[in-house]
Amino acid sequence: MDKLTQRLNEEMNSWIGDLVTNSDLSSEKLLKRYSYEYCIKEEIINYFLENIISDNFEEFLLDKEDTLSYLYVEYMEDDTANIHNEIEGFVNNLYYRLKAISEMP
Repeated sequence: MDKLTQRLNEEMNSWIGDLVTNSDLSSEKLLKRYSYEYCIKEEIINYFLENIISDNFEEFLLDKEDTLSYLYVEYMEDDTANIHNEIEGFVNNLYYRLKAISEMP
């Protein structure tokens, strides 16, 4: 594991630990409040595990105090990152696939 992915994993583990330790919320409320953030952060980590990035970009990210939080905030502020569009596309595709199957003789 390279420096960046190791650091991202450490930051994720620390974030999860802080959530559990420092919260007086029930498990259900914690899940409701933070599950989306957890999933997105996991996907960010997976991206860097599966893809090669330039050394300059890696250095830029490693210079951030909390790289995972930085990437998550950037993702949330990115106008192209819209989960609602992704879900709408998925549901539409599923509908048309099922419709095509049901119309088969």
